[in-house]
Amino acid sequence: TRFIYIALEQFCARISDRLIAISQPNIQKGLQHRICAQSKFTLIYNGIPLDKYRNIFDEKSVRLDLGLNPEAKVVGMIGRLDPQKNPLDFIRAAAIVLKQYPSAQFVIAGEGTLRAECEKLIAELHIQDKFFLLGFRSDIDRILSVLTITVMSSLWEGLPIVFFESMSAGKPIVANDVDGACDVVISGETGFLVQPRAVAEMAERILYLLENEGECARMGHVARTRSEQFSSQSMNQSIERLYRELLS
Repeated sequence: TRFIYIALEQFCARISDRLIAISQPNIQKGLQHRICAQSKFTLIYNGIPLDKYRNIFDEKSVRLDLGLNPEAKVVGMIGRLDPQKNPLDFIRAAAIVLKQYPSAQFVIAGEGTLRAECEKLIAELHIQDKFFLLGFRSDIDRILSVLTITVMSSLWEGLPIVFFESMSAGKPIVANDVDGACDVVISGETGFLVQPRAVAEMAERILYLLENEGECARMGHVARTRSEQFSSQSMNQSIERLYRELLS
């Protein structure tokens, strides 16, 4: 399957004037697979309506709706329950954190084929009263408003939109260092990157942010400031500039 996709990409690149990549690691991967020359790639980050994730919500009401403790710090993951998003490692990290920070609560907003396995693991780790599977949600902006930290345990990603959403909402991110994550998650500045499958390291970083409110707030502020480059307007302008360049 990988061979077929690479061959298709190489064929399409030959008949294309330019290829848009959404992260620097995407470009490097394209070069490794000899898709085309580096000069044919243009980096344009995806964009989102930033203001949507900066709206002020009644946090007490949102927590009540989600069944969360009004006072607890909440750590959340936004993503499908499937092998790519790797939610089981997030659940394992949560169990480690809860041993030292039992007042925290954890949520995943998303649905998928691993739901039964997630429910089983949560029960085996005896954290049913601290970990909530919210299912598919269309109100991610509301959910982000009550999170203290956003976590992504994905094993591969281009550059997930949830990074931009979380940053715009002013939330620090703890994520696996895969593909385009390093383009936006700057360790010690907007959050922390950890090695994939390093559950203990992920738990350690989450715990650090929970215990150090000042650092957590600082990273959230930096994340919001840096999110400006990921606006829909910026993306559209970059694409328009590229088309005008090619047309001229």
